[in-house]
Amino acid sequence: MDEVIRFYPALKPLKVGYGAGTRDFEEMPNILRVVLGEPLQCNLLKDEVVVLETNLDDATGEIIGHVLDKLLTEGAKDVSIIPMFTKKNRPGYILNAITDRENVERLAYIVMEETGSLGAY
Repeated sequence: MDEVIRFYPALKPLKVGYGAGTRDFEEMPNILRVVLGEPLQCNLLKDEVVVLETNLDDATGEIIGHVLDKLLTEGAKDVSIIPMFTKKNRPGYILNAITDRENVERLAYIVMEETGSLGAY
C-alpha cells in the first residue's frame, strides 16, 4: 500500500499489530501499527437535516421566545434567531431552525401559526 491515512475509516477493530524496524531515523521513530478490521455499515456517521428559515419583521420578543421554545419542544435540532434590518431600517429577525426531513411541514406550520409569517423556506 502506498497510502497513509490520517484517520481510521469507520471500522470494528479485530486485530492490532505493532512492529519496529532496525533502521534509526533522527526525525521519527521507525515503528508501524497495523489495524485489521471490518467496515461498519451504520447511519450514525451521517445526519441529513433540513434548514427551515423565515424573516420576521413584526414579531415581539415574547413571540420569538415562545416560538423558539415550541420549535425545540416539537423536535427541532437547533433554533437560532439572527437580528437584522428590514426595509426603511426597521428591526427584524431571521428565524432559522434545523430539523429532520419528517418534521419540516409540522414545524413550518408552527412558525406560520405562531408568528404570522406567510411562509418558511
